[in-house]
Amino acid sequence: HIKKSELCASCHTLITSALGPDGKVVGSLPEQMPYQEWLHSDYKESKSCQSCHMPSVKDTPITRVLGGAREELAKHVFVGGNFFMQRVLSKYRVQMEVPAMPSEMEAAAMRTIAHLQNETAKVSIASAEVRGGRLEAELAVENLSGHKFPTAYPSRRSWLHVTVRDRNGAAVFESGAIEPSGLIKGNDNDADPLKYEPHYTQITSPDQVQIYEGIMVDMNGKVTTGLLNAVRYEKDNRTLPKGF
Repeated sequence: HIKKSELCASCHTLITSALGPDGKVVGSLPEQMPYQEWLHSDYKESKSCQSCHMPSVKDTPITRVLGGAREELAKHVFVGGNFFMQRVLSKYRVQMEVPAMPSEMEAAAMRTIAHLQNETAKVSIASAEVRGGRLEAELAVENLSGHKFPTAYPSRRSWLHVTVRDRNGAAVFESGAIEPSGLIKGNDNDADPLKYEPHYTQITSPDQVQIYEGIMVDMNGKVTTGLLNAVRYEKDNRTLPKGF
């Protein structure tokens, strides 16, 4: 049972209850459902949660006292997407009593970054041509994971950062740039927590940003980040896994 995705589902299937002003339940929200997303994808027949997050080492048998060899040893790396938290744990390791050494935490963070860069999604330019003095490009985004991307906790988001440069390398158009503060330039939600950036099928101006995310609202239809307030998703354009 340790090798089955259902084991992961026991913790990573979470439905939260929203409370009204009187403290009574007014609704519920599927806060995270990576197992169900996997269950409705093609990966159900080919890859388990463990095969990505706990990859096995082939031809490396291990043993114990009076025990037999195991042909598959699973790495306990639990690689995911939160390299930021790994570095926070490393930076404040003394205060938080983190037993792992800084070099080990940094190795974990780098492993996470490599996983994000190579095994989560692929962006390609499907077509690009100039029409009437305007450049028109079609981008294709492919989810490589076995669940929504990004999945789980609703604050996670991915977005397209697109820059068009002239022949001298000067930027003539940019959407989705990162501000020094960490905000996404042009994102309505970063400017006003009660607003959010809509899903786009076409980007025509720099203040439009394609952000793949879940936006929650409360019982009054107002945007919220509070899990005890959220009753539904107003926006959920996170990319779906193959076959979903």
